[in-house]
Amino acid sequence: MVLVLLRLSVGWHFFKEGAAKMDGGFSSTGFLSSAKGPFSGGFQAMLWDSNGKIRLCYQSSRPSQPGGWSEPSYNTKAVADHWKAYHADVIAYQRLEGDWAKAAAGIVKRRVDQLDEF
Repeated sequence: MVLVLLRLSVGWHFFKEGAAKMDGGFSSTGFLSSAKGPFSGGFQAMLWDSNGKIRLCYQSSRPSQPGGWSEPSYNTKAVADHWKAYHADVIAYQRLEGDWAKAAAGIVKRRVDQLDEF
């Protein structure tokens, strides 16, 4: 009798927790993105844009190879423009001049070059 009550209470608990998650506001993004171990790739694949391709302006191109495959392209101009605008805002807000402004511009240029290489 105790086992039946235990099974019913555990089942009720899982039902209520699952129903609460269906109401909205629940996200497992943090849990899935920090997965480690041999199955981490499978868990991270469950996430929307887990590798950031959509946020980095990933463009799927039409198949050009004989098996229906083609190399995707990235239009990173929007991201680079955002970084440059942010850089200009920081320079204006912090009133950076001289070597500091040159160093900040060098950092932004290096990151934009890395983005283009990606």
